[in-house]
Amino acid sequence: MSFALEIRNLKKAFGGLEVTRDVSLTVAAGARHALIGPNGAGKSTLVNLITGVLKPSGGEILLGGSGIGNLSQAERVKRGLARTFQINSLFPTMTVAENVALAMVAHDGADARVLDNISRDPALAARIGEHLLRLNLADTADRLVSNLSYGQQRIVEVALALALRPNVLLLDEPAAGLAAKDVEMLLDLLKGLPDTVSVLIIEHDMDLVFRFAQTITVLVDGRVLLTGTPEEVRKDQRVRDVYLGRRHG
Repeated sequence: MSFALEIRNLKKAFGGLEVTRDVSLTVAAGARHALIGPNGAGKSTLVNLITGVLKPSGGEILLGGSGIGNLSQAERVKRGLARTFQINSLFPTMTVAENVALAMVAHDGADARVLDNISRDPALAARIGEHLLRLNLADTADRLVSNLSYGQQRIVEVALALALRPNVLLLDEPAAGLAAKDVEMLLDLLKGLPDTVSVLIIEHDMDLVFRFAQTITVLVDGRVLLTGTPEEVRKDQRVRDVYLGRRHG
């Protein structure tokens, strides 16, 4: 099996405090993989290590079989790794189309001044239109991000990440703060992603996790407790004791 993302014995210590403890994790090509765990399990630290925000104390990170441990955040994006954040990272005074254009221009390494008038670049305008149409966001293209609902903004953030043409998409708690109807909108978007994009989702919404993920990794105290199918995770007594409790019993 080929792996889109592979983590081998990853470690991170802050002084004498070991936060990531020999974590090994594989995300298969085309996978729908979830990372769950209680607060303080080390999920955010792991994501920051993968994306290059933090440097590991030991271990390896491979993207498409190649080591990326020494690459910057921008270089990892160029290699096909994209991320959304727990908190929106959009430009609220720009339109949705302009936000998407900015991501596309950044990916292509083009001159950002093209954003002064997108209509002067028919090829870029067409790419933006096709991208938003594919994600059912065409009707928001000319709206300011600040005028969108919170749920719509989270969907647009996923659209921006996808505009970077990732091979691996990391979703950091995309359902945080969303109303039930917006979670359904997010789930529909995720289910419609092509198999060419491998997804690793970090999420507390267990209903979303169990409806979307094919593989789930449980992280506890900086270590991998279990990786398995949703059914295996649901039935594991250790997971129930430390995290799931009776919510899925």
